[in-house]
Amino acid sequence: MDIASLTVPISKHEFATTMNAACNGAPGTDGIDAVMLKAAPKEAHTILRNNMNDILSSIASIPPEWQTAHIILLPKEGAPDNPANYQPISLLQTTYKVFTKILTEQLSAIANKYILNHSQLGFHKGMSTQSALHTLTNVLEEAKHSNKEVHVAYVDFHKAFDSIRHQELFDILEFYGLGQNFIKLIHDLYTGCHTDIYINNSNCFPVAQGVRQGNTLSPLLFILAINPALDWINQPGTGYEFSNGVQVPSITYCDDIVLTGSCALEVQTTFHQLVTFGKWIGLDINPTKSTYTSARSKAQAILNMTGSCEGIPYTTPVPWLPPGTSYQYMGVLINANLDWNNHLTHTRSKVVAYQHLIHHKHLTPVIRYMLATWSLTLLWHMACAWSPTPKCGCRTYRQSPSPPSKFP
Repeated sequence: MDIASLTVPISKHEFATTMNAACNGAPGTDGIDAVMLKAAPKEAHTILRNNMNDILSSIASIPPEWQTAHIILLPKEGAPDNPANYQPISLLQTTYKVFTKILTEQLSAIANKYILNHSQLGFHKGMSTQSALHTLTNVLEEAKHSNKEVHVAYVDFHKAFDSIRHQELFDILEFYGLGQNFIKLIHDLYTGCHTDIYINNSNCFPVAQGVRQGNTLSPLLFILAINPALDWINQPGTGYEFSNGVQVPSITYCDDIVLTGSCALEVQTTFHQLVTFGKWIGLDINPTKSTYTSARSKAQAILNMTGSCEGIPYTTPVPWLPPGTSYQYMGVLINANLDWNNHLTHTRSKVVAYQHLIHHKHLTPVIRYMLATWSLTLLWHMACAWSPTPKCGCRTYRQSPSPPSKFP
């Protein structure tokens, strides 16, 4: 697998595999969903594959229909007259999603082998959100058992996927040597994009920043965009240090970043690096979802978020959590003291709230009682299992390259 493979013609097998794996969902602007596309005659599939290959070889341009998206708004909890209480979902054409899925498979293999920092667990084969949670738990567990100082900063970016600047993204792709043909293809896919909202016949408006949501390529492009920051942060001599010498400066899953350190200055330094890089690429740290905690610490880190509102600069400190106060990370309530009572109480309340789903007219009262009791006991023990035997890291960490000079 090399850079040239990113724009090689799509084979019949590759196209057929991607088509068969396409999940059904809401169609894009053309009204064609995956079921309809799969049911099309083989001649139509051949024409579509040939058109995609013409795009890869720069013989044909990106179809204008691929650059248009519909946004539907799904209500969340809260007052319906508040726009913030709606989740926007971007609907793209199915043919576009098939095309970008093929690109994702090619790019993911190269990124995993040559580019992605070891702390980025997203798009790593065999890694998941549980891997990130397990790594963080190992850090806190080892610090607790060794009675060592530990500092943890949970960093959340405000509208991360919507904020990446396109030119900076193209610069990063060029820095990692992904080839002019592939970079031009991404440039064409992101140039001239516009969208509308499925409400009150809204007009189309241009999209000049951010990665396009609704396809598999966008999360990978975002991961590549923030990778220089992880290379900058994950340098020798930084991060929480295990007893065997392994250091963990950061734990990252897509846009969820956790910074760790053995002293306040380490977290303070890496946080400042992340803020500096964010300013360059267009990412602002979310003050309502970011927080910092420590245990057995001699001093607290001073973490400040900076920005501007209507041209007026401001500085906001990251809120500090006491070591016994929990933060919801990857769906689990965790704290620096590794006190699981909050998570157990939360899990039990969710089990009780959903026990009514067990009731069914074909189940006898005895079986209903047994299912309810067993499910409660099982989930309770599963919640207890989040405290693993301490290990010195859950994967092999390699040294990161020096940060590129053109980045902050």
